[in-house]
Amino acid sequence: MKTGKSKYPNTYYRVSIKAIIRNERGEVLVARENPEIWNLVGGGMDHGETPLGALTREIYEEACIDSPFEATIEGVDSRYLESLHAYYMWVVYSLRFDSGVPVYGVGAD
Repeated sequence: MKTGKSKYPNTYYRVSIKAIIRNERGEVLVARENPEIWNLVGGGMDHGETPLGALTREIYEEACIDSPFEATIEGVDSRYLESLHAYYMWVVYSLRFDSGVPVYGVGAD
């Protein structure tokens, strides 16, 4: 990880990687963030991490999926979230697994 003074001070985007994961019936896997919010599987990129590295890590952490996959970008969205006082960017991927439908594990976050 690089350290030191930023060339772009006072800038901050939280980049989140999200995955559209479908089962054989086309249903999309979602994760419960809290009692009121459901979301696509995924989460924030760590500094120095690639988008696909973050995607692989997040689907394992949240759904215990450790199957090889192909990822296609479905969309990118960015906005300022007043509730968090931060700019967010979401990169959403659609996943296709080499072995068909992934097997979900036990012990996800």
